[in-house]
Amino acid sequence: MSRKKQNKHHIKRDQRQQNDTSTQNKASTREQELQAYRARKKQKQKGQSTNLLSIPAAILVLMYIFITTFTPNMMALDTNATKFLSLSLVNLLAFIYFLTDKETRQNPGYFGTFFTTKAGLAYGGLLVITLITFVQSINILESILYFSKFFSVFSATFLLSMLITRDLRFIRIIAIVVTGILLFDSISVFYYIGEFIRGDIGGISDIKSVYSNKNILASALFVKIPFALWLYIFEKAWLKRLGWIGMMMGITATFFMAARAFYVGLIIVTVLFIAYSAINYYREKDRHHLKVMGGYVAALVLALTIFSLTQSYLYPQRGGRAAAGIGEQIASINVEDGSTRIRLSAWQWSLNMIQEQPLLGVGPGNWKLRVLEYENQTKPNFIYSYKAHNDFLEIPAEKGLISGLLYIGIFFFVGWAFLKAYFHRRQSEILYRYLFLATSGLIFYSFDAMFNFPHDRPEMVILYALYLAIGISGSYYMNRASGADTTSPSDENETGNRASRSEAILAGADVSTGTKDLPPVKPWMVSTAAVAGLCLMAAASWVLYQNYQSSKVQRVVYQEIMRGNLTEPADRFLTDFPPIPNISAWGESIQTLKARYLIQEKRFEEALEEIRYDTTNPFDSRREYFMAICFQEMDMPDSALYYTQLAYQAKPMYFRNVHLMTNLLEQMDREDEVLEIMEDYLERDRRTANAWIITTNIYNRRGDTDRAYELIDQALQIMPRDSLVQRQHRFLTFRKFVEPHRHLYNEALPYYQNGDYQRALPLLNEYLEKVPFEENVWRMRAIAHYHLAQYQDCIDNIERIFEEGESEDASLLNLRGASYRGLGDLDAACRDFEASMQAGNESGSTNYNRFCANRQQ
Repeated sequence: MSRKKQNKHHIKRDQRQQNDTSTQNKASTREQELQAYRARKKQKQKGQSTNLLSIPAAILVLMYIFITTFTPNMMALDTNATKFLSLSLVNLLAFIYFLTDKETRQNPGYFGTFFTTKAGLAYGGLLVITLITFVQSINILESILYFSKFFSVFSATFLLSMLITRDLRFIRIIAIVVTGILLFDSISVFYYIGEFIRGDIGGISDIKSVYSNKNILASALFVKIPFALWLYIFEKAWLKRLGWIGMMMGITATFFMAARAFYVGLIIVTVLFIAYSAINYYREKDRHHLKVMGGYVAALVLALTIFSLTQSYLYPQRGGRAAAGIGEQIASINVEDGSTRIRLSAWQWSLNMIQEQPLLGVGPGNWKLRVLEYENQTKPNFIYSYKAHNDFLEIPAEKGLISGLLYIGIFFFVGWAFLKAYFHRRQSEILYRYLFLATSGLIFYSFDAMFNFPHDRPEMVILYALYLAIGISGSYYMNRASGADTTSPSDENETGNRASRSEAILAGADVSTGTKDLPPVKPWMVSTAAVAGLCLMAAASWVLYQNYQSSKVQRVVYQEIMRGNLTEPADRFLTDFPPIPNISAWGESIQTLKARYLIQEKRFEEALEEIRYDTTNPFDSRREYFMAICFQEMDMPDSALYYTQLAYQAKPMYFRNVHLMTNLLEQMDREDEVLEIMEDYLERDRRTANAWIITTNIYNRRGDTDRAYELIDQALQIMPRDSLVQRQHRFLTFRKFVEPHRHLYNEALPYYQNGDYQRALPLLNEYLEKVPFEENVWRMRAIAHYHLAQYQDCIDNIERIFEEGESEDASLLNLRGASYRGLGDLDAACRDFEASMQAGNESGSTNYNRFCANRQQ
């Protein structure tokens, strides 16, 4: 028994010695790996200090941020054209940089890192589906322009992710630079708020800084806040203070911009951030999280205080909705509100498109064309919604439900990578921080995408590209870190290398030397992709350059249309427009723009040739309307009527076309059809005064005065201040109530003029009993009563005139005074004589001096 125990003891001792030796060996190996990693890192940093390639990369990152944000319109309609063009040119530079970069050529797997992440694959899938859905396009050229913009944003995201993946330190630089721009934007807002307070600008809507309009500025402010928030949470010293100041000023400026969508967004993200901080504190029991949350709340409260005090004590009374408090502004959101109604309508039309074309949509960039099928049924003019005000609906409406899911998937996959990093933050603290920035940025961006159309705003999509590129780079390194942690130790050297790279990943260093973890890519694939990518980027730049050239010409046309006076010669526009796009920024065919000027110059045959075969948008009735005008001017009424009817089918509420069509029908003695059309029109649009006038005139002409009066009475209730309606109402009132009894007045008039008041009065009484109030006849009766010494009746008539009239007439005051004198009431008489005299009536002055002046003395 003792020998067995002794043997067991020896076995255990040997096992402990082996374990100790193994542990020492592992520790030694681990120490060697760490020393090797530190040496490589030190060597790499030393190499980086003299590696000039990092300078071009940094310049490219800054170019993406600054050029896309600050490029001016350069005489274009707005900055959209120039900024998308500048973005495409920066893409070309960045792509050429990577093609000529030695390290990238040696390690072509860098080009595949983007597609090793789920978010990158989703974005790539969205790009492919965009190309497939060209088969659904109504207008191919518009789809090409859309794809050029979409591909430019995709390329920017792809190339930025490569730059960031090569050196994660760019993330901090990006955060600092964007926070600086946020400070610039905020200071610009504060400056213009001062202008608004002084009355130098008309309203908050005039504040736009370097952006195209107030809404884009508000979006840019809101979506940049996560960069400042990230610096505040994760940096130290002056960078932390910079982040807090940027965050506070950005929130303050957002409040001043009176954008209700971002008020709601701030409330939601504040709740999310407080919950996030509370969860962190609950899990870690670290007061640092409470301090961070307190700092955020302090910034929010300070911003709200500055905004509220400025509103209360400095805003002018004419401030409008912008002068209302945040709660009041949010409460003003309702379905009857103008902007809310526009968005809800656009969303409903988008859902209709999705239901009708769920697989492939209506074609990329073709939402603004197809929407006219619905919008034309409700719009009385040609001011259209060219965007859905919701990217999450517009993308599936144009490219099908799968594309919509992929677009949502991009946000989801970045968020999922953040959650993974969050629950493994002790092993991947740096990646957790970077993915926090990407996820919070996309959350902020999603509010803009929910209520606006940032995918067509270069200033906004560059922020989207930055957040997504950071998210994709972080996801890529998360995948590598996970792979390094789970690798089986079959090869000791390879295991050591992977462990070192994993540590490098988690330390946030430049890990570009980890070439063994890059996706395997064959050289011919890289060459093919490089040629294809370069060709596509060059083609996109050419298309966007053409769009810029077109936008410069569109600016001239748009300004003249807004002024209502076309002064430029038509020949200029026949040659100045480039081949693409064939639709203006506001949705009008370029051919119809040319036709406008040709019609203005009475070159009707040329105008017809321009638009006869124009098929840019079958749902836009401007082509048919302009053709009808040309045929009418060419004295071809049948053709003119045919095209007005086509235009009416597409757009039944456009009154100018309805008016032209009814005029043509009247010329053809088809008045019954005219009445049917006008009655239908009035059911749709009850606020066009001329429609009521035309309809009631036809009924009056046909002898149906009762129907004419019924309609104009409705019109007066709807538009009581409209002068046309008021005049027509007076005319039809006369026709219905006065004209049938006018013979009584005509019979009384000779007696009255001859002073035979005894015979005139009964006829006047009978006439006034049967007609509405008619001041002139009441005045005649009052005079008749006076001459017949019926003074009280005269006074009663005059008082009725004063009740019905707008003011007291001086001559009637004198007449009433004379009647009071006839009744012996000299006090009342003198009051009326004096009032009549003061109003400038000579008879009143004479009577006052004769009967009252001496009496007063």
